[in-house]
Amino acid sequence: MMLLRRILFILFCLAYVIFCPLIILNTLGIVISPQHRQNIVKTGLVYLSTLPPGARVYLSRYRYPQKTPTMIRNLPPGQYSLKVELKNYRPWQKIVSVEKEKATVLENIILIPERWDARLLDLRAFETLLPVANGSLFLIRQGPLLKDCTIFRATSGKPEPAMPPQAGVPDGTALIPLTVSHSPYGDAKILSLVTARDSSCLLAHAVYKGQEHFLWFDLKPKPPVMRDVSNLFLQKPDGISWDPEDPQNIFLSEGSILHRLDISTSAVFPKLAEGIRGFGLFRQRIYALTENNEFIKMDFEGTAQDIILRDTRPVFGDIEKDVRFDIHVLADDVIVMLGEKGELLSNRLPYRLEETGVRGFAFDAPTKRLAFWTDRKIGLVEFSRPSAEKLFDKELWVTWLEINGKNIEQAFWVNRGDYLLYRDQDKIFLREIKTSGAPLTQELLTVKRNSAVVFSETNGRLYYLDDRDHTLMSIQLVPPYELFSFPRSGEKNHGAGTEPLPEEGP
Repeated sequence: MMLLRRILFILFCLAYVIFCPLIILNTLGIVISPQHRQNIVKTGLVYLSTLPPGARVYLSRYRYPQKTPTMIRNLPPGQYSLKVELKNYRPWQKIVSVEKEKATVLENIILIPERWDARLLDLRAFETLLPVANGSLFLIRQGPLLKDCTIFRATSGKPEPAMPPQAGVPDGTALIPLTVSHSPYGDAKILSLVTARDSSCLLAHAVYKGQEHFLWFDLKPKPPVMRDVSNLFLQKPDGISWDPEDPQNIFLSEGSILHRLDISTSAVFPKLAEGIRGFGLFRQRIYALTENNEFIKMDFEGTAQDIILRDTRPVFGDIEKDVRFDIHVLADDVIVMLGEKGELLSNRLPYRLEETGVRGFAFDAPTKRLAFWTDRKIGLVEFSRPSAEKLFDKELWVTWLEINGKNIEQAFWVNRGDYLLYRDQDKIFLREIKTSGAPLTQELLTVKRNSAVVFSETNGRLYYLDDRDHTLMSIQLVPPYELFSFPRSGEKNHGAGTEPLPEEGP
């Protein structure tokens, strides 16, 4: 018996001497790896979460016991094949790098269903969609007349009932006619529809009984409020814009002259400024590029002018005098100018982001990232670097995505800048942006040719017209609650408590 006790004591001591240091090292993120020359190496980790959660994780062909969201610790530095699988969803797979003492973070990976659970919203065939107010509202056109236009309100919860239930269509579709049934302007033929960024107002240029009319719509009330403001338009303008913070003031450009219309008082303020070759509005201020190559800022009265740049030529170079620009002030320190020929200029070096061919852009305010596109490619610019004292300073870098597009016409930021959704001809694609490893691009679905789509940040849904029947459809791209509650670097949910998340490596 005494001998047995000695043997057990010796075995216990040996186990303590061998395993206790291993446990301590493992706790400190250090493991013994025969594959490395040093044998003892510092480790890294991989944190990943998916939308939806609950996916199985495979790391280099080995199935990890926990499902997403999860953290895989104590990984020796190197390349790993990572695969995520969830029933009824496409597998997600890529090669990721793990560095010592760093976390490889793959947050909120959007898993694409094998088959979309598309929702039919209306049985009628439509021509196209017109995004309004960043997707919280949009207009659906069925024909050339104002009465052929319907408003859709994207809500975060169940859409409110607006039209009588139709056979085969879910109850509660938020469809509201643009004009009331007794309005004489319902038969007016649409010439153009003008919207402004972040605004729920709309200006329609239409012909009714042989006369041209300018009709101002406020789409927030139910039904929308319409007002004929034709008497304020002295002649057809070249450009129209208004500030979302003050939609009662409409600004018109007529050649190089800028006018202001006050909708609330039906007042016209002609020749507010002259010698203007481009203007934009931001927080009740006018930003303008003059024919004298000055970049100025002034109030809505045209007074209190502040010359930001006395000579834009050292910044932008020689700009053709006949080229007009739309100026967009996207934040206090972010300005971009889009020319008639697709020139894209900014207030940061190298100032000329693209010489020609730019069709449009999308700005993600929280991350201060700009996506702009030509027919073939998409460029990304980060304005998030600290801005200098001067508005025109600091340097930018343009990252071109290898898209090889055919006819790119729209793009939207998704999931707080982690993804870019874009439409190329009649195909919808989702491209990873903020990710570890090579970014993935996945085709989502086919839509009606030559018709816009709308992504709503309000509820995470994509609205489109079916490619066959041209009916209004929607799919849930991102769960609505994830738009506001998904974890970010710093903390992640672990049941009742929280655990700090290590900083992501460069």
